[in-house]
Amino acid sequence: MPRNIPKGFDPIAKRWRKMYKGERYEVYCSELNLPEDQWTELGSYQARNLWWDALKAEIDTKPAALRPDVQEVVDELRRKRDLLLAHNLDASEYDEAIREAITASAKPIIDPKTKFDSLEDEVDAVCAAPQPDGDGVNLLDPRTTARAALLIQHGVDLSGVDPMVLEIALGSRAYWAEKTATATTVPEDKRVGALLDRWLQLKRKKLKVTTLSRVQGHKKAFELITHDEKVVLSADMSVDVLTEEKIEEVFHAIDAEERDTATKDKKWVTFKSFLKYVVKKRLIPQPLNLDDKLLTFSVTTKEKAKPVMADVRDFIAELPDRLRLYALLAANCGMNNVDIGKLELRQIDLTAKTLTRRRLKTEAWDGVPTVTYRLWDETLQLLQQLMAKEGKLALLDAKGEPLYIEEKDGPDGKASLYDKIKSSWRDYFGRDEAKKYTIKDFRFISADIIKDSPQYRVYRSVWLGHSPKTVAEKSYSSSEDCSHVCDWLRTRYFPQA
Repeated sequence: MPRNIPKGFDPIAKRWRKMYKGERYEVYCSELNLPEDQWTELGSYQARNLWWDALKAEIDTKPAALRPDVQEVVDELRRKRDLLLAHNLDASEYDEAIREAITASAKPIIDPKTKFDSLEDEVDAVCAAPQPDGDGVNLLDPRTTARAALLIQHGVDLSGVDPMVLEIALGSRAYWAEKTATATTVPEDKRVGALLDRWLQLKRKKLKVTTLSRVQGHKKAFELITHDEKVVLSADMSVDVLTEEKIEEVFHAIDAEERDTATKDKKWVTFKSFLKYVVKKRLIPQPLNLDDKLLTFSVTTKEKAKPVMADVRDFIAELPDRLRLYALLAANCGMNNVDIGKLELRQIDLTAKTLTRRRLKTEAWDGVPTVTYRLWDETLQLLQQLMAKEGKLALLDAKGEPLYIEEKDGPDGKASLYDKIKSSWRDYFGRDEAKKYTIKDFRFISADIIKDSPQYRVYRSVWLGHSPKTVAEKSYSSSEDCSHVCDWLRTRYFPQA
């Protein structure tokens, strides 16, 4: 019988992808509990099929999540229903309204294929559409709560409706008053989204790609912040909403995210940077709680235990060749991912067994030295085996493309960063598993070994490629040879060599 091999295998990343109901799902071969020699299309497709069958069944049986707007309405209806039931009153109308809201939210009010000459005509058609029982729109009827959810879902402006009527029908006056303050009532240059765009443009000139890509992601998140299924901040809101109370709401929304504290702190610091920009533009007064110590995240740095070198050696020995080369370049030459990805053939002297480079992260700083490293035999052997034979870059991926790609102005005008070194390390060890060692760890394992040596500790900063800071460090020149340090360092990794 012919094999039923599905589409969607990526031989480079060793993963399967599947599009279903507009969503993309993926699984790596490392997550399918297969031995590495089966991380191929033919070797893994059966395990992939079992994974997808189980996931599809879970997706198909899981009830669809309601939009936050509709969920707010349903929750309000349930609160009103429960109040009636607590007093032994008839709540059947509310039960019907809840069912109507959930059912109707999944289908459009009018035929989505209908063409209109203007937005006004479309809004009129939506408002004129009859309710399920054929009655006209009555905002005091409990079923109108579901109706309002549908109108908002369709983008209808409810700002002209009497706020008290909305309060009676929907509850939560503050939420609905803010929700119905549509973009049409706010000048373009006073919208949160437009100001975020201008703030990011200024940031682009100053930030490096690594930081810019993160800030870019935060900016997109700030265009729609929700908490407890309520909209806290959106791009269409007026800048005037950025009061002390709103700042506190944003803080709690970020704090509620399922992320580590350091990530939350970075996002919060980025949001405060945007707020300070708005204040300097004199669009809002200085919020009194902008630097409130209660609105901060306590980030504690956990110091890693000093590694046992025997464990480090065993870990390196068990790595596949390419990942072992990355680890050795970090341990031998103090390189990080961008240094490895942008290593040039001209920097390597195979005859002299040396690598000469200036650290890329700090190359623009005054005093950053050009350092010569002695390549260990173990590093050199893998380099000769895996490095490109021609061109500029020494190491490329399986398709002959760069391992580290960063663009400040990509095709879509956005900063993009693709670290294939990091992703290959992650794919090998599994996306969700804690890594015993990262490539960065090997750089600092060696740096700490050098620091603990009375003879070589003065070379720690120059070996790392740092600009000199202390008086002792400032005595080294702009061009330093760390070959003897590398020779000594090798004995700590390969004592029997």
